[in-house]
Amino acid sequence: MDKKQLFQKQLLQSKIDENLKSLSILQTLYDELKLQSNTNTKPIANKISTLSTLSTLSTLSTLSTLLEEKSLLEQNNLNNKQMIHKLTFNISKLEQDLLKLPDITKIKLKEEITIYNDEIERIENNKLESINNNIENISYAILDKEQLIKDIELLKNNIEIQANIISNIQITCHSSRKNILESLKEKKQQKNELHSNIKNCNITMNHITNKINELYTTIENLIDFKKLLVDDNYKNDILDNINTITLNKYYTLFNIDNTISLNDKIILIDILINNNQSQISLFTNKLNKTEAINNIVIQDNTNNYNKTNTNKVITYKDKFKIEKIKQQELETILEANLNKYNNYERLIIDNINNKLKEKLDNLELDKKKANDRLTIIKIRMNKEFEATKKLYKNNILQINLDIQKLSEDMNNNNNKIKLLTITIEKEHKINDEITILENKIEKHKEIITQSEKDLRALV
Repeated sequence: MDKKQLFQKQLLQSKIDENLKSLSILQTLYDELKLQSNTNTKPIANKISTLSTLSTLSTLSTLSTLLEEKSLLEQNNLNNKQMIHKLTFNISKLEQDLLKLPDITKIKLKEEITIYNDEIERIENNKLESINNNIENISYAILDKEQLIKDIELLKNNIEIQANIISNIQITCHSSRKNILESLKEKKQQKNELHSNIKNCNITMNHITNKINELYTTIENLIDFKKLLVDDNYKNDILDNINTITLNKYYTLFNIDNTISLNDKIILIDILINNNQSQISLFTNKLNKTEAINNIVIQDNTNNYNKTNTNKVITYKDKFKIEKIKQQELETILEANLNKYNNYERLIIDNINNKLKEKLDNLELDKKKANDRLTIIKIRMNKEFEATKKLYKNNILQINLDIQKLSEDMNNNNNKIKLLTITIEKEHKINDEITILENKIEKHKEIITQSEKDLRALV
């Protein structure tokens, strides 16, 4: 090998050695930067290790992972801000509801007091009406007592007339054939009259009885109507369809406006009940009087017809016996009327007053029930007020705790974001330096490769 080649070889080897030396230095710097990059990311990984995306160091070692985690934390803070805003609005609404709660409770209490006052007014009106009805009934009873005196006088006259009839029968001992034939005709006529009277009496009695039954049925419907109205108003419960249909039927049946107040409805119903009860009393009196009169008439006709055989003419003794029985019946009725008249205060007046006392006692009981109900409602409303107020305050307290927790979470996230930002900036700088070193290392490697190639060519 000549000197020129030797010199070229030495020159190439020197170039290779210089580049290897530079390459070694650059590689050392490169490895140090890589190590520094890993060292920078480790504290971040330790401080935000609770995040699933930063569970391993390898995922934190890249800039893209750090940027992604920073974005997640920022999004989490944004969500927390929105949630805090929503919770703050909820607190505002709860505080407003808490402020309105006393007024709402007062309004409800005022409504209940109005219902109570209406009920008390109804009771007082019923008491006044009952007292007025009692005065009216006493007046009617006094008039009936005066009529009773007239009836007694009439019975006395009828007994005297009956005594004269019996006296005349005793005077008359025999009758002619003509009288016998007339008696037979009269018997046939009595038979027809008896059948006709019995039929008419039964029709009359049945008609009156049916009217009384209809009035009782009407009273039962009115009581049921009032019960449904009170249940609907006080129970604050939704009625079922059947009861609603029944109420509408009653409104139509009794011609009551369903838009008026409950108190007015109950007053109208009580008036209808009292009217029907008054009619029942009138029809019952009429029924008793009709029955008494019918019994006398039917008994009279029956006695006239049945006291002898159908094939016989009524004899003197038979007539005497019949008239004597009629006299005894009149005397029995007179005795009953005299007993009623002599004990009128106890039998009639006291009975009317006792009914008034019973009615007033029942109304006082209703008044006590209304007072008890209002007391119970006040206690219940006070408990509901305290419970609702406590619930609102507990909800506000819980929401404040939630807001505090979210705020703490945001503070933690902000601290993590700051650390991530610093690390990202450092990582950006290190990456730039690593890129420069990588280019220099690559350049020296190319020079070494080319020099080694040139050196082999000289050999």
